[in-house]
Amino acid sequence: MGIKTLEELAKKLGVSRRTISRVLKDDKKVAEETHTRISKRLEKEKYFPNIHAASLASRKINVVGLVFPKGAFVNADFFAIDTIAGVAKAMSENNYQLMMFTQEKFNSEQCLRLYKSRLVSGLILVAIAEDDIAHAMEVKKYGVPVTLICSYCKSIDSFACNNVKGGYIATKRLIDIGRKRIAFIHGRENWFDAAERFKGYKKALVEIGMKFRREYVENGYFDFDGGETAMRKLLHLKEPPDAVFAANYKMTIGAIKVIKKSGGRIPKDIAVVGFDDMPVCEHFDPPITTVEQPLKDIAYESARVLLDLIDSPRKKKTHKKFFEPKLILRSTA
Repeated sequence: MGIKTLEELAKKLGVSRRTISRVLKDDKKVAEETHTRISKRLEKEKYFPNIHAASLASRKINVVGLVFPKGAFVNADFFAIDTIAGVAKAMSENNYQLMMFTQEKFNSEQCLRLYKSRLVSGLILVAIAEDDIAHAMEVKKYGVPVTLICSYCKSIDSFACNNVKGGYIATKRLIDIGRKRIAFIHGRENWFDAAERFKGYKKALVEIGMKFRREYVENGYFDFDGGETAMRKLLHLKEPPDAVFAANYKMTIGAIKVIKKSGGRIPKDIAVVGFDDMPVCEHFDPPITTVEQPLKDIAYESARVLLDLIDSPRKKKTHKKFFEPKLILRSTA
């Protein structure tokens, strides 16, 4: 049976516990011969330090909590995968660990417990609904280092895509190819991303003097089934749309499936533009014209700023950054 404590190993090797701790931290001040001897014994004994115990001893917790709304995490969603990848990159570069949590609805008390119990040194909150922003501010008020991904609050460091511009360039593409009856499939109405993309859609219509028609807006709730249901309703209008902008890739795929099942030709009868440019968009039939948001970069920057907050908790300036979207042209528009 391998050793269980540093004290046991120190006794066996005839060195101090502190010397072994310095080897675990790869301290170059430890003599090379001693460093090699201890490292080989650690490997032989298959000893792994208790990271949390070490953090408690040093009063520094090298763990960050990443909090998702449950809907963004279901079925290993591409949105969640890219977000995790961006945050994990920043954590790895700074020798931090990442702990993930999901919540059915944002729970500020749970977030406070995570921090106060010293499980995490800070929190990254993903896609917080607009009616939960006040609760997120409560968490920050208690001294918890917090940043936001794909949400916005003027008093919390916030990182997102320029969704208004994204919605604008998606709709402008449909206008530029001559479409006159452009529908919008909305996401969850109280989510920042969805509301901003809707603003961009309306901005493009107003710019060329095209009338905004409320009957051309349906809610797809950011999921496949929602996109299908919304598209069926749009096709049953007395004057169906000749183009659709759907505010995420799931709703876009759902809409395309319904158009194809109804016998509609894409883009000849109905042109379609989506949002996100997840890998499935390129390989779908037909390949989807969509707006790309640099989600990994957004997540990375949010994580990097959080680590700065942890190191400098009295920092006054609040960061916000809206990353540039990019229109990816394929077969649907």
